[in-house]
Parts: sequence; structure tokens; C-alpha cells
Amino acid sequence: MLRSPLPGRSTGQRWYREINPQQWRVLAAAQLGWVLDAMDMLLYSFALTAVRAEFHVSGAMAGVLAAAPLVTSARCSARCPISTAAPARWRGQS
Repeated sequence: MLRSPLPGRSTGQRWYREINPQQWRVLAAAQLGWVLDAMDMLLYSFALTAVRAEFHVSGAMAGVLAAAPLVTSARCSARCPISTAAPARWRGQS
């Protein structure tokens, strides 16, 4: 049997037997969010094939178009980091 990684929590049960229904819902919501986040990149790649054929786009330009969502996502993440102090700043309490 697998042991819990938390100190003092060696119950001898598997991890999925120890979590309650609310934790299952959180796990399902996180999984759904991850799937939807990954799906947009897949849709870009499918659409790029049609865009490339319709507008006669070169391979290099198709690479730029495929990289654009990743670059803009990384740029926004670097400029707008989310932290625990962010809600206080949004309310003007920092």
C-alpha cells in the first residue's frame, strides 16, 4: 500500500480513498481547467493548417503564427504576475 506523503498521515490507504467529495470537485475543476488550457493550442494548430493553405503562408510565417499565442501568453504572465498581495492592490489597500 502507498503511504501518505504528509508527516503523521500514514494511514495505509491510497490517496484517493482519503479525500472527501469537496476535494474531488476541486481536483475535477483543476483537471478541466488544464484540459481547456491545453486544448486552445491544439485548436491553433488545426486552424493554422487551413490558414496556411487558404492564404498561401510559408512555413516560416506559419511558425511565427504558431508561436504568437505562446509568446503573448508568456509576456502577459511576466507583466501581470498574480500574487497573494494582488487583491489588496486592486482594492487600493497596498
